[in-house]
Amino acid sequence: MNHFIEDLAREACLEVGIEYITVPADGEFHPTKLLDSPKKGNGRIKLFPDLKGGVAFNWVTGKSQSFFINKSIGVPVIHQDREKAKDEQQRRKAELIAKQNKAALTAQALWTKAIPKHSHARRKRTTAYPTETEW
Repeated sequence: MNHFIEDLAREACLEVGIEYITVPADGEFHPTKLLDSPKKGNGRIKLFPDLKGGVAFNWVTGKSQSFFINKSIGVPVIHQDREKAKDEQQRRKAELIAKQNKAALTAQALWTKAIPKHSHARRKRTTAYPTETEW
């Protein structure tokens, strides 16, 4: 693993109050201890598969710290890269909202086509009558 990314990970872990451990760059969170507690598992470290950054998270305090590097030259990410990442997040959020709106329209179409249960053919054949809460 790149020593520069390890240094950034150590700094992020200290910032949120968890113990740094070496973890694989598999994109999964790995449990670790808190600095002031012997219990294992209250901290998490995640390295991104591209080795360009990661996240340190403390479950007790709720603090998280992300860290990134510019792999091509091995220096911290510049302001333009952060702006690019924010733009990407906004694009993804807009896509999610569009997807949710499409699902809502589909659900609304199904809801309006549905037959009310009190006028359903089987309901009319039986002697069971709906209560006022079912109308």
